[in-house]
Amino acid sequence: MNSYSIRSARLYAVSLIVTAILICTSGDAYGQGRSEDRDNPALLSSNKVNDDLDGKDTQYFYKFTAGPGKLTVTFEVKASGTNAGAMLDLFANSKPILSDVLAQGVDGGSDRQVNSVQLNGKREIVMRIKGLKYGDSGGTGAYAITLEGPVTFAQDAAPAAPAPAAGAPPAGGGGAAPPAGANLVSGPLNPADDKTILQQLNVTGLGPVTFSFSVKATDKNAGARFSLLDEKGKVVWVPFEVFDGQSTARSLSFPNDKSVTIVVQAVKIPDNAGRGTYSVQLSGPVTVVVK
Repeated sequence: MNSYSIRSARLYAVSLIVTAILICTSGDAYGQGRSEDRDNPALLSSNKVNDDLDGKDTQYFYKFTAGPGKLTVTFEVKASGTNAGAMLDLFANSKPILSDVLAQGVDGGSDRQVNSVQLNGKREIVMRIKGLKYGDSGGTGAYAITLEGPVTFAQDAAPAAPAPAAGAPPAGGGGAAPPAGANLVSGPLNPADDKTILQQLNVTGLGPVTFSFSVKATDKNAGARFSLLDEKGKVVWVPFEVFDGQSTARSLSFPNDKSVTIVVQAVKIPDNAGRGTYSVQLSGPVTVVVK
């Protein structure tokens, strides 16, 4: 088999895995890892979170930074069968700043609660979600959380990726070529196209590689869903989302030289075209494969 056939077979295998990922994350769900360990909460990478309720009184913990100013939390629970419910609490310096917010879906319905907290300074916030137990069965459903206001995330410490250089070719199917002198991947976002963009990278050393993701809207809003696959098509990062004006950076050390693939898809935003541009600024021992 020649090198072109090998590369084509690899891209086909990657595309099958990407399809499976997008099926699992399609629609308006915003997936986010969660933790049951209060001392090691999951770090939020987006202001939108949702996950399942299994009918048990399990507690889940998330962490983010907010303030100064008004933080608004929208908390919604939807029952999948009979009833489902959960409690939400916010803590700053281990002290409660928002307590016992109950959202409860009844008979397959949903319930939404909106609460605000005024923060007089920048605070590290721990958010707890505690499911409600309904007898021996039932209680299954899902919860969704939206944070609005002066919210930042752990990855936001890195600077935003710069705008695409003039004359840089757009991404389409295979990603974008980097402008001269920079490891930058960038391109347009248009949910109406329903395209999945694959951009291959070559890791050329053992040091950490930093990925700085950003999105800029052309319309009222825009967002992109990013993921990372290794050379065998295995998911390195589960899909996460970045929206207009946000900058999210992640670093990863690789044990040896290898190829990885950035997966990009425009987020479909209700009642909005959601067009814009995305960029991924790379630093460390990595190069962009130009096609």
